[in-house]
Amino acid sequence: MKKMTNLTGMTIAVLLIFAVNCYGGGNEIYGCYQKHGGELRIVQHPKSCRHSEIPISWNKLGPQGSMGPAGLRGPQGLQGPTGLQGPQGPQGPPGQGGEYLKVYDANNQFLGIFPSTGDGFLSFFVPALSRFISLSPYTGGVDPSYPSAEVYYDGIGCIGDSYLDAGMRYQIIKLDSKYIVADDAGASCKYIYSVSRLRWDEMGNTYRRCETHNRDVCNLLPSNEVTLPFTLPAALPVQLR
Repeated sequence: MKKMTNLTGMTIAVLLIFAVNCYGGGNEIYGCYQKHGGELRIVQHPKSCRHSEIPISWNKLGPQGSMGPAGLRGPQGLQGPTGLQGPQGPQGPPGQGGEYLKVYDANNQFLGIFPSTGDGFLSFFVPALSRFISLSPYTGGVDPSYPSAEVYYDGIGCIGDSYLDAGMRYQIIKLDSKYIVADDAGASCKYIYSVSRLRWDEMGNTYRRCETHNRDVCNLLPSNEVTLPFTLPAALPVQLR
């Protein structure tokens, strides 16, 4: 009897090992235990057992034991020596240049980019000032593409702080011998005492007249004097390339 029990135990152990290897896809193993004789066979599903067998199942992994206390942390080791520098990688391909037209005068002086024409004037973008400027085709000097412009003052006689309409935000304006642009600040309403009205003719002649205003004007931006990154008047004819 003892010999039969040992044999049955060895058979179960072999079958278990076989089951783990063959049915390792899930965590549960199914078997059919013979009521008479104690034979055990491994199956894929409990419904595979015969009437003379008892379906049984067990997990591949046993219950997890409790974790023991954490050990003491040892002292930190000394920092190792710095490793050797690796070889330099290959140089990457050159980047693509910007594909836009550039504006030069007849003396090869760079003026700006993104040229356009309107009302006989050449307008282009000046990267250093982030503003547009318009050149007269007759003089090579600055004339806005607008037929006129107004500079507003908070003082009498066109003196004091000056302002431009928000519609001139991106334009460079020539005022006498200086160049002004609108500030990037938010537009606001100001009480204006005087306004300087600028007029141009197609030959590049400028006419300025100071008028009394004495009323609130909205959508105004403070103006600032700027220095052009090139010399005007430009040598004509200008070149686009």
